[in-house]
Amino acid sequence: MKRLLSLVLCCCMVVVLLSGCGGKGENQAMYYDIPGEPGNLDPQLADDTSSQIVLQNIMEGLLRMTPNGQLEEAAATSYEISEDGLTYTFHLREDAMWNNGEGAAVPVTAKDFVYGFQRLFNPYTRSEYREMYSAIDGAQEIISGTKNYQELGVYAPDDYTFVVRLARQDPFFLQLMTLPAAFPCNQEFFESTGGRYGLSEEAVFCNGPFIISSWTEDKNMVLSRNEEYATTVVSPSSVSLYFISDAAETTKRFAADNLDAAKLSSADLSIAQEKGLEVISYDNTVWAVLVNQKDETLQNRDICKALALSLQRESYSGILPTYLKAMSQLIPSTVSVSGENYREHAASVGVGYQPEVAAQKMAAGLSALEVDRLPRLTILCPDSDDAYASVIGYIAQVWQKDISAFVGVEKLSLSDLYARVDQGDYEMALIPLTPSYDNPVSILDRFVSSSSQNSVGYSNPDYDALLANQIGSAQEVVAKFAQAEQMLLEDGVILPLFCETTNYALDSGVTGIEFSPFSGGVFFRDAKKVE
Repeated sequence: MKRLLSLVLCCCMVVVLLSGCGGKGENQAMYYDIPGEPGNLDPQLADDTSSQIVLQNIMEGLLRMTPNGQLEEAAATSYEISEDGLTYTFHLREDAMWNNGEGAAVPVTAKDFVYGFQRLFNPYTRSEYREMYSAIDGAQEIISGTKNYQELGVYAPDDYTFVVRLARQDPFFLQLMTLPAAFPCNQEFFESTGGRYGLSEEAVFCNGPFIISSWTEDKNMVLSRNEEYATTVVSPSSVSLYFISDAAETTKRFAADNLDAAKLSSADLSIAQEKGLEVISYDNTVWAVLVNQKDETLQNRDICKALALSLQRESYSGILPTYLKAMSQLIPSTVSVSGENYREHAASVGVGYQPEVAAQKMAAGLSALEVDRLPRLTILCPDSDDAYASVIGYIAQVWQKDISAFVGVEKLSLSDLYARVDQGDYEMALIPLTPSYDNPVSILDRFVSSSSQNSVGYSNPDYDALLANQIGSAQEVVAKFAQAEQMLLEDGVILPLFCETTNYALDSGVTGIEFSPFSGGVFFRDAKKVE
């Protein structure tokens, strides 16, 4: 699933804790925990949260998102869009440089962006993100194998002009240009790494606010201010990122004043509240059950619909802890379309509890399968929170009562669960869905038939058509997304259960750290603290 659900791409709308002056500024070090060691700092491949956090701080693309969700130039100084909406021309900074702290800095040129996109579509790269950029001219043919990746519609007329030609309009194309998958790649440096690009500090080339000054395996990574960064002033002199896989350890370190900011579980918020610290919270992660469409039994759509129609969310909402809220929809409330909150405009989407209809669907499914009852099914469930298994257990009782479906629970670490889903070795699995950027399509696109992230095996031409046509007014686009979301829910291939709150706390006097509600992004460029 390529960490489908934690997938990666976090440079979208951020909420920032601004202000503050105070402190030394020029010589301040920041301290933060990330959830484990980065797996790969190749931006065209990185698929884990830790890698994404590091990449956001050591590299940048043509554009970035401001704290209020507006686009801002980064490696580009300006851009134009043709009248037909198919040609994007970006003018690059002439003072942008590549740097890794070793040897002379190298200019960032348009050829680096061309090569980055060509790598994205190179079949040997095997990037799971290329479908996101399928509107680019030639992309669909390259994906299908009828064109060479070097024929992609990206061009460098000169060193500081980068042009992208689209085959069809994409109203969210500029948002996509802020994501790590669209970051540049210096071909000479890439080839010099001998296949180890992104796997060690010596094999990373930086054009962002920081460079990697040290990378200690299984311990931490230290980012130092990039003295060649020309976009704006970088406040911290360094950022120390500690690899901590146990959330409880982060809570202890934060309580002991060993961190400047921390991601805290809702159960541990009392620590921040006792210290009188500011807490930023987002309802940004929907937990849902994948129903494997490659399974011989569950590929029957009537069986899936029966499971969906037997979810009585009102009944299990009472056993949920305060940080979990029963949810009948896939897209969380943090997501917007053209500046308008998507959930407010698509509030009616969802499938309610209909036990009589569920029983009818189950009967039809059993008849088609020529069996009297379903075999016993198993839901894979993360072992990180007892509340998850408790909810699944309650739902299993309702399924047994309403549709005679017997379901057990198998608890696994989240990494092992992801591995099982990647391999297709599951019947059902409870997984987290967090938007990778500020648009419903960042979740909905994962279920398009051709998507490499479609690990559930869903295939519906009508659904694909809705996601392929995103042209129109904001109202029209929202209507298409809502229709697609409803179709996915009615087909019963993914069953949303509840939404989880993500919490960040900052130590007293810390300002300027930007937190993203999308895939856990954290940005340190403007961070300061009063000492």
